[in-house]
Amino acid sequence: MINLIVVDDNKLDGVSFWRNVEPFAALRKQYRGQISIRNETERVSVSDMKQADAVVMFRPIKPDSLRFVQNCKMLGIKVIIDIDDDIWTVPYYHPAYMQFETYKNTARQIYELADVVWTSTDQLRYVIGDLGKTEVMQNAVMPEWLPDNASPYTGTAAWIGSAGLQYDIEGNAADWFSKWQDKYRQWLFFGYRPEIAAAANCAGVPYGFVYEFFQQITAAKPNVVWKPLRDLPFNHAKSNIAWLTATMAGGVCVTNFAGRDGWECALPEFTTDENEIYAAFHRSRNVILQDYNLLEVNERRMQSIKSLLI
Repeated sequence: MINLIVVDDNKLDGVSFWRNVEPFAALRKQYRGQISIRNETERVSVSDMKQADAVVMFRPIKPDSLRFVQNCKMLGIKVIIDIDDDIWTVPYYHPAYMQFETYKNTARQIYELADVVWTSTDQLRYVIGDLGKTEVMQNAVMPEWLPDNASPYTGTAAWIGSAGLQYDIEGNAADWFSKWQDKYRQWLFFGYRPEIAAAANCAGVPYGFVYEFFQQITAAKPNVVWKPLRDLPFNHAKSNIAWLTATMAGGVCVTNFAGRDGWECALPEFTTDENEIYAAFHRSRNVILQDYNLLEVNERRMQSIKSLLI
């Protein structure tokens, strides 16, 4: 029996949904009897730590996390670090910029001490640098999360994000939006309503609990989900959660990153053509079932854990 501690700060947001809560809930069921998974904080007792074979941590950057990793290494516990953003190139306008800028050297020490680093994208794997201990565990979905067919066309478009993405929807992206704003019956801005969303056919949809968000967007059934991204190193390493979410809601993703790694099935331009939307949805659905199946990604997670303990 493998004893695994998942270090969890009890913060259930989008990151923890994709990287922690759902993957490890599924892993428990897939390998029942082979692995014991306990959720703890960095304040876990030494006696409990000594029972662990390995620990998994999510995007640790602070001095307390560095000390925790150093203690794990002294106790002979294997350390797996999971990261989903390029924390070394956070743009200056991002609300978390100062935090990551302050701790980026500490973060580098933490990642150098890790036995294995799991990343969400290939580009992020290159950022970490040590390809010998870095593995891609892409964000993935359970097959039953995907609808069998695209949602009926209603002329609904959506954008998902926070104030931290404000800069991505300014400039060229704002011009892009203005050309298409009136071509859809309604625009739904989930999480944050930016200044460009002032027209009568635009509405903000606030949410707190991440599962509430998934209920809201699957009920809204947007035909397109817009994901504009500035051409910056930070965004180059971003994962394709918007594309996965769009498909889960029965729609398609529209992004200027269409065609890039991870965004191959996204559309490069808005469309109101129902046939084009339905065809793009089914292409996305097929690729997700083949390459982003959580059960199969978890097989690689389990193999990665086992290989550490040989």
